[in-house]
Amino acid sequence: MSYFPEIQRAQVDALKPSSYFLKGLKRRFFDAPKQKVFVIGLHKTGTTSLGKALQRLGYRVCGSHKTAYDYVNVEQDVRDYLMDRAEDHFKEFNAFQDTPWFLLYKNLYERFPNAKFILTLRDRESWLRSAQSHFKKHPFPFHDILYANHNPVEHPAIYREVFDTHNENVLDFFKDKGQLLSFRVGHDGYEALTDFLETSSINEPFPHANKKSSRNQWITKLKKRLKQIWYQ
Repeated sequence: MSYFPEIQRAQVDALKPSSYFLKGLKRRFFDAPKQKVFVIGLHKTGTTSLGKALQRLGYRVCGSHKTAYDYVNVEQDVRDYLMDRAEDHFKEFNAFQDTPWFLLYKNLYERFPNAKFILTLRDRESWLRSAQSHFKKHPFPFHDILYANHNPVEHPAIYREVFDTHNENVLDFFKDKGQLLSFRVGHDGYEALTDFLETSSINEPFPHANKKSSRNQWITKLKKRLKQIWYQ
């Protein structure tokens, strides 16, 4: 296991280093998190912001499971295949956010019954507008599993139904388990998160990643380009 999977050039699935990663190094060494954490809210619900907050708390955070994009070519049950391909990640990382982890919450609970799970929530119509703006009509990996569709612009009803059903199913599955935190980025902060994770809190603003207003800024584009150059 590496203490720094985020900086390995071939590690394409890690949530990339940021100022939150740097600030969280002290905790990573001296107050290491003791349990795995899975963020199981749908994409565009603040999962990246929460991932950066977990980095700040010393977690080694895995992002989207890009190394399993070949799932369309296998005959094995998709969820079983994704779990099998994630075995090395389970050794390297102790927090997981983005696609497709929210698809696997039942598998993850069975594999890690003592883990913590966080359901990121957002107003449905705000989420839909964000999904339409971000995904448009383009195919994205794992969307065929979740929506059986790649077009939130022309088929918004499908996306609304999936959004509601996913949240309802997660809440129902975890209702008697005591291992789920419902979290709204922009409303809840570090105190709610650290209370749930049973660690000391941080008196600073909560991360707000992937803001629409910042995506076209030159510094954001430069950071993205540098990361593309570094990671293979």
